[in-house]
Amino acid sequence: IKRQIKAYKMGERIVQETRRWDAELCLTQTMRGKEMSHDYRYFPDPDLLPVKISDELRNEIAAELVELPFDRQRRYMKDYQLPYTITSVLCIDKDLVAYFEEAVKYSNSYHALANLLINDLLREISAANASGESIALGSCKMTPQYMAQLVKLIDDGVISKQIAKEVFAETFKNGTAPADVVKAKGLTQNTDTNQIEAFCLEAMKGNQKAIDQYKAGNEKAINALIGPIMKLSKGKANPAIVLQTLKKLIK
Repeated sequence: IKRQIKAYKMGERIVQETRRWDAELCLTQTMRGKEMSHDYRYFPDPDLLPVKISDELRNEIAAELVELPFDRQRRYMKDYQLPYTITSVLCIDKDLVAYFEEAVKYSNSYHALANLLINDLLREISAANASGESIALGSCKMTPQYMAQLVKLIDDGVISKQIAKEVFAETFKNGTAPADVVKAKGLTQNTDTNQIEAFCLEAMKGNQKAIDQYKAGNEKAINALIGPIMKLSKGKANPAIVLQTLKKLIK
């Protein structure tokens, strides 16, 4: 484009041609002249009559078209702040889109919903189908409403993301509402600061190396303590309170 603009401004004639790219010189060069349409044997078909469509009809048809995948992807990235990696999977499948659109009616945690949908839910459906079951997205027991409910339980701090995996599996298998699964199994997140502090102290006893590394400036070293704490609490300890308590105790 730049070459043609420059040539045009200098008064050169722009010819129809095929050009090649020279990687060493970083420029295009003439390769061969381009033939005209008749040289390719392109000609009007006498048996095909011209078709004329009015602007009114064209606009009417355009208004009835569904949202195209790339248009939807751009909208999801803008309106829902979803990354390209997620939208590139989500937006090309009409069933995924229908599920997601229904789920966002009940939750505005768009990123969490999309993550659960294209990662956890599709994985479970694929595994179930591989084992001989026949499960379609639109008929699976993990409904869009249940998905939104599960996300809300996480957002509200009722359960941790780790516990959410157990709840997800139960709902997907039996169709029990996530809130009911949490209640029946007593999976509510532990926010008892005294008990969490006891778990932290217990985990710190055998992890002096991680404590020393954290004090030396390696903030990621504290993660070595979180695993044992979650194990002691059977995954129920509130992660935010755990982290806050650990930092306080180490200090």
